[in-house]
Amino acid sequence: MKKMTLLIILILISCSKNKEEKQPLIYKQKSLLLNQLVSQDSLMAIKNYVIPEYHISFFKREGLGSHFQAYKLISPIRSLEENIYIVDGDIQISFSQVDLLIKRNNDKLNINNQKLVSFKDYKIPQNHIEFFQKDSTGIYLEAYKSINTLSSIEENIYVADGNIQVPIKLVDSLIALKKEELTYASQKSVFNFEQYQTRSLVETPLKIRICGMNIDNHILQNAIFNAINNYKDLELKLEFEFAGWYISEIGFDRNKYLEWRKSENIDIIITEVNGDGGLAGFPYDGLPYDFITIGKSIATKHGLKTTEHVVTHEIGHCIGLRHTDFFNRKISCGKGGNEGNGKEGAIYIPGTPPRLNIDMASVMLACYNSNVSGEFSHFDEVALKHLYK
Repeated sequence: MKKMTLLIILILISCSKNKEEKQPLIYKQKSLLLNQLVSQDSLMAIKNYVIPEYHISFFKREGLGSHFQAYKLISPIRSLEENIYIVDGDIQISFSQVDLLIKRNNDKLNINNQKLVSFKDYKIPQNHIEFFQKDSTGIYLEAYKSINTLSSIEENIYVADGNIQVPIKLVDSLIALKKEELTYASQKSVFNFEQYQTRSLVETPLKIRICGMNIDNHILQNAIFNAINNYKDLELKLEFEFAGWYISEIGFDRNKYLEWRKSENIDIIITEVNGDGGLAGFPYDGLPYDFITIGKSIATKHGLKTTEHVVTHEIGHCIGLRHTDFFNRKISCGKGGNEGNGKEGAIYIPGTPPRLNIDMASVMLACYNSNVSGEFSHFDEVALKHLYK
């Protein structure tokens, strides 16, 4: 009898090991914005709690689930005590994170992690005023010192008509560039334009499902939600949907994910890598480019709005948007030249302004700064609606 019992135990251990060895290389991460429950964590149901209607609307609009329960999460190990929702018995998200996501469009001027200090005695040069007025960027100008509270980076900026931010040091460069463009246009009798698209676009209608892979930074997680919502808000023929968080053991080679994406019906994977930039590609075969990498230090150095800007920018590439200033990267980067049309092409999108009126609020400028809002400019929206409305 003892031998038989020992044999059964050995068989069970062997089965358990085999089961562990069959752990998939890619699997879905259940926790949305909080870490998975660990030992000694406890959940206490919050009795008689009435879930606000706007929270319910948020969950339904995001397609996250239909059954919500409110709990108090107590984690002695992590020194954490927080009210959370568990959605459809699976997804965890805190009350505060829901409110943060819902409020993403508020207060675009005083963006997250940015402090503005007014230059009360600063006299704005007349040629700067004329530049903004002629460029139709704004009529009412104020000068500020912008301080990023995460990185302590300071920059002197203009705020035009209460919401458009432009670095002061960039204005003289733009004025000089405009003179060059006017000379070129008069000599060649041509007028160049922006925004731009690639030759290849995404075939519509199409539901684009986007997932996050190996992302544990809450700022980047929130930024992905916000970026997807930026596109949702335009009500394009492209329908954008968040497909969940995943954990992968197979690295960052996009080719390794091709079969997995097809099996899971995933169109775009977003993952984080070392660095402070973003990287994506352009559409192919009528489909969006399928892999985006976002530098980890964007979130830690610059905060939510800048990270949202970069994610929105890279999704724009995936569906066929070129850089607004591809013809001269110096406009937003301070250095560099013409990227060229390349094999992808750079085709003017009707309804967007001529190159002489540079859209400095565009999310598709080649380089970003810490003062971005994370939202589309008016002409970004015009461009996307022309392509996909």
